[in-house]
Amino acid sequence: MTDSSRKDVPGDASVIRDFIRLKLLGQSSGFLRILVILEQVADTDAPVLICGETGTGKELTARAVHYSSARREKPFIPVNCGAIPDNLLESELFGHAEGAFTDAKHSRTGLIAEADGGTLFLDEIEALTPKGQVVLLRFLEDLSFRPVGQARLKQVNTRIVSAVNADLRMEAEAGRFRWDLLYRLAVISFTLPPLRERGDDKRLLAEHFLKECAGTYDRPLRPLEDDVYDLIDTYDWPGNIRELRNFIHSAVLMSSGPKVDLPASAIVGPLKERGNGKTTHPMDAPLSQAKAKVNADFERAYILRTLRKTSGNISHAAKASGKDRRSFGRLMKKHGIDARAMRGP
Repeated sequence: MTDSSRKDVPGDASVIRDFIRLKLLGQSSGFLRILVILEQVADTDAPVLICGETGTGKELTARAVHYSSARREKPFIPVNCGAIPDNLLESELFGHAEGAFTDAKHSRTGLIAEADGGTLFLDEIEALTPKGQVVLLRFLEDLSFRPVGQARLKQVNTRIVSAVNADLRMEAEAGRFRWDLLYRLAVISFTLPPLRERGDDKRLLAEHFLKECAGTYDRPLRPLEDDVYDLIDTYDWPGNIRELRNFIHSAVLMSSGPKVDLPASAIVGPLKERGNGKTTHPMDAPLSQAKAKVNADFERAYILRTLRKTSGNISHAAKASGKDRRSFGRLMKKHGIDARAMRGP
């Protein structure tokens, strides 16, 4: 699987080889440019801001930054900024002394000290409250902090890698994020491409998840049916790589036979409004519409699969489906399916 536009990316073969072990898989030009950036910045100590839609692999990329650097033997500590309440923020990040507050029955090392010598990964940095932004900015000034309840300052050698789903510049312009903190975090900044812009990487990743699923659930490794590839190629994947992985796992576990096909339960999630390219989900519609949408997509997938099995022979496909030839032909017309494309030479 290749992308003809990737030949202009310098050093792509060596970059791919270096990052495959870190599970960064892809050959599209946009993805390879990200790998080149990672190769250039991994061994620096500069803060990195990773932007991208949900499910594009921001934490995996942050781990690649860490494990490609001289810090690889030290801890990688992930923190979800949206999961820490304001009143516990300083204690979580900086630690606290015994008796520093009501519930502080024991002293505790904070996440920043745990990451000393390594990397602190701040996920969903846009979720930091104004207080949290001030606390983090103060620490980033000189990488020093004071545990709650202690008087002595502590110094650490910690690299900061952050990730964001939103556009931080727009957040700053709207007054929801501090410009000075943005500048501190984004010394190096790049945006991971969404899966819909990664061409054949969708198939490459799907095949990787097939192998992963077989190993995880102790199942035989089976290839995908052509109609599964059709869906992978045409769906927009708003959940990106995470959604594709879950879809493949669902398809493997819910299908039987020599190949992985499209059981109804596996096609509920990835649906696409034909004609306008708009991605949707059936559960967002009224029940009758949602049911009709799922049924229509299952019906189309079934017809395509049956025709492929019969090499485009409509009479044989109709018989296999339990329909007469005329009824089967009407279903083909309804879904815009041309059997000629499935016939052999």
